[in-house]
Amino acid sequence: MRCKLPKKQAPKKPKLPRSPALRHWHSISLFCSNRRKASLRVDAGNAAYTPGPGAAIQAVKESLPSGPAPGSPGPPIVTIAFAPLLAQGLSALAPEPALGIVKILLVKAGFRWHNAFNESTVRKADDLFACAAQDGACYDPIPKDAELTGVTLEFYFTGSPGPHWVELSPPRGLRFQYAEDREKILELLTRRLIVSF
Repeated sequence: MRCKLPKKQAPKKPKLPRSPALRHWHSISLFCSNRRKASLRVDAGNAAYTPGPGAAIQAVKESLPSGPAPGSPGPPIVTIAFAPLLAQGLSALAPEPALGIVKILLVKAGFRWHNAFNESTVRKADDLFACAAQDGACYDPIPKDAELTGVTLEFYFTGSPGPHWVELSPPRGLRFQYAEDREKILELLTRRLIVSF
């Protein structure tokens, strides 16, 4: 006669006391881009959460700028053209005292030569037009046979101790050293037809 042994039972997990505030907690699951599961416990009352493994990836994605909201006006689209600078030369960089701009210098210019090798060159000087004036007709600050691909201008403002540079590269490349200069410089470049909207 066989004796029946009692079945082994798994030990019961002790029940943790739950306060009334914790009754509103719910468990949800998120899958991040790397398919790792992240468990979040969301408090329906306080909207607080405790991220699990992999939730940091989701948090980084949500922190990235998503652009302007649908229907909201974005920044104006700027188009840059160097035709006035090519045609007028130094006259296109005349000062504009009404805007507090007392001097504008061309300090850097990039060129692409449409030859068999598509050569690219860069010229830099404290003032490319003054450099050309000193060297005479043998030096052209903006060669006619090359495509002007980008320039750096230095703007001198009334009361400013030093120059403020701006980089321009067609069709839409525009970078300011100081954001507060944007309005005045854009107004001048728009008047000179170098920038359009």
